[in-house]
Amino acid sequence: MKEPLTIQKPLTVAESVYQKLRDHIVFGHLQPGERLAEKQLAQQMGVSRTPVREALFRLEREGLIQVLPRQGAMVRRLSLEEARQVYEVRALLEGLAAQLAARNRPAEALAELRRVLDASRQVMAEQDTRGLILHNNRFHDLIVEMAGNQVLHTILSQLRSQVNLLRITLWSVFPGRLEQTLSEHERIHAALAAGDEAGAEVAAREHIANSWEVLHQVLVEHQEQSENGAGAST
Repeated sequence: MKEPLTIQKPLTVAESVYQKLRDHIVFGHLQPGERLAEKQLAQQMGVSRTPVREALFRLEREGLIQVLPRQGAMVRRLSLEEARQVYEVRALLEGLAAQLAARNRPAEALAELRRVLDASRQVMAEQDTRGLILHNNRFHDLIVEMAGNQVLHTILSQLRSQVNLLRITLWSVFPGRLEQTLSEHERIHAALAAGDEAGAEVAAREHIANSWEVLHQVLVEHQEQSENGAGAST
């Protein structure tokens, strides 16, 4: 069979700006609540304001930033109630994904999950936050792929942006959660490898519930600090 005559097209300026800003948000270089001034970003990136404006529009649609009247764009900070709803839905759907994945459990995907877990421990030892997020996302993506349900895949993909925003907050304030996360991933993998549908569902749902328990505490503390700060300035 002849190799297809295809090339890797270079990214447009607008696409490059979008991906760079998105990476900075997802990997925590731009924190929730941080302002994103169009003019300043254009100057820093050496581009015109048009691709920056286009990138901010895409990020807003994706739910990573918000544009407020008279304040402009800023990295989105989810409220306590928004975060609760995200994790409530995520626990149910990821539990279902794990159940279906345990039913299918393709050998190649299970082997890839094992490699991701081993790589996660390596980057954690190196304190590589970017690597941790990438491997963490890959672990959950693989389970959804193993589930073989496109509707489920689409819905969970739509939640990913909000989850990434919240995960950065959690790991930056509670680094001990990283080790717990990997231990819980090991438990999920063991249930998947054994074809234990019920066990995989429970392990996945408890993993999300445990994350929410810690995140809830962090968000409540942030909310109280914000309210106290606002009260002190009045």
